[in-house]
Amino acid sequence: VRDRLRSPTVTIQLSGGLDSPAIAAMARAVAPEVALAAHTVSHERLVASDEREFAERVARHLQLPQEVSYIEGQGILAHLDEPGLRTAEPVADPELSEWRSRARRLAAQAPVTIDGEDGDSLLAPPDLITLLRTRPVGETAAAYRRYRAESGRRPWLGLREWSPFRARRLARGWAAPAWLRAEVRVRHGEAVPHEPSPHPLRPRAAWSHQQPVWETLFAIDDPSVTGVPLTVVLPLLDARLFAFVFSIAPIPWCQEKALLRRAMEGRLPADVLARPKTPVHGAHEASIAVWRAAGGAERALPHPMDDLVDIEAWRRTLRESPAPDAVMGAWRVFEVARWLAQPAPANG
Repeated sequence: VRDRLRSPTVTIQLSGGLDSPAIAAMARAVAPEVALAAHTVSHERLVASDEREFAERVARHLQLPQEVSYIEGQGILAHLDEPGLRTAEPVADPELSEWRSRARRLAAQAPVTIDGEDGDSLLAPPDLITLLRTRPVGETAAAYRRYRAESGRRPWLGLREWSPFRARRLARGWAAPAWLRAEVRVRHGEAVPHEPSPHPLRPRAAWSHQQPVWETLFAIDDPSVTGVPLTVVLPLLDARLFAFVFSIAPIPWCQEKALLRRAMEGRLPADVLARPKTPVHGAHEASIAVWRAAGGAERALPHPMDDLVDIEAWRRTLRESPAPDAVMGAWRVFEVARWLAQPAPANG
């Protein structure tokens, strides 16, 4: 954290979880001279959520000035209407316009903002097979008993997730959408992408950090996309931190972020430390409903896509599909069309 605070003013994108509050607490501890301000994004106007309340408790505890942005579902694909927007590649974020607006506010406060991604990936525990292969059996058994006695819960061992049927489930998940033209699927194939060999100590943690979502995250954080001189730093992606976390005992320290919870005792409010992981359920579904009600499914494409997409099947997905992932995948057609239609660079 200290290595990334090289500006007299810094903002932090503060959630009500554990990752960004822990970073904020450390920033206060190791760099009290840095003027730190918090910015919180709330979905409570779309779905019930107490995320803002917990973030506000952290901000009060650490004496941070705080600004809150409310997501109401009105900004889906709004960046398609921004004149002159250019990106080097299509950007897989339907809320890009809202992020660009938020980035402008952050940049007006400070040249650096801290992002708390991603403690879930960093502290993802290994499965039982990995534990038995890499650590003494007696140590694992003793740690299991001790964790269960102290917490009243069984540690995560991945017995269901890493079943013999995982590869089959993964293959089904990679099926191309029905609206993609058959000749395109034939030309590019639909095989499950090759995955690198699993990490010997932390296969889930390493796998999580190798997913395409990171490419999207880094792309939207780049000033060429935000349009402002804002540097986004991610302290939890430090190689030294990986080396440390991968060296400690997975039980208990990688169970429900026990490492962060213990390290933050006395630094963060007790109710924040005791709060279990609380995803914002239903936010995608609510955003899709708002977008459909506003006629978004009938929105014109800025560039012809008939050579790649069965337009009628694609529109049906946009209008009718109950699966958020299917609709969000279909939204990318708009983004590719925007990218194809974007103005040429000024230098030709």
